Amino acid sequence: AEYMGVEAADIVLIKSDLWDVIVALDLSKTIFSRIRLNFVWSFVYNVVAIPFAAGLFYPWTRSALQPHWAGAAMAASSICVVTSSMLLKYYIPPKHPNEHRKRASPLRKKVLIRKYYHA
Repeated sequence: AEYMGVEAADIVLIKSDLWDVIVALDLSKTIFSRIRLNFVWSFVYNVVAIPFAAGLFYPWTRSALQPHWAGAAMAASSICVVTSSMLLKYYIPPKHPNEHRKRASPLRKKVLIRKYYHA
């Protein structure tokens, strides 16, 4: 039954803290905004670069984009999109409202550990 529940669920809470739902929703909002940013970047690149590479502006500018420069521009576009997506690694979740109460100072943790193990 647990396996079926995990397979059917969109979000599975490992801990019993409901704050993780808010973190998951914030993370999904951040991911979708990054997807939109990458989509806009790719769309603008394709709208500008493909007609230029195809020689559409050649009659007015008397210059065309050489194939090796077009390939380099396409690679640079892909690198920008991948780099933008990799920045999600630095996602910072929203702070829990009671976080100042949940975290004990390192000194307090040592005292608690000593009392527990040496009692």
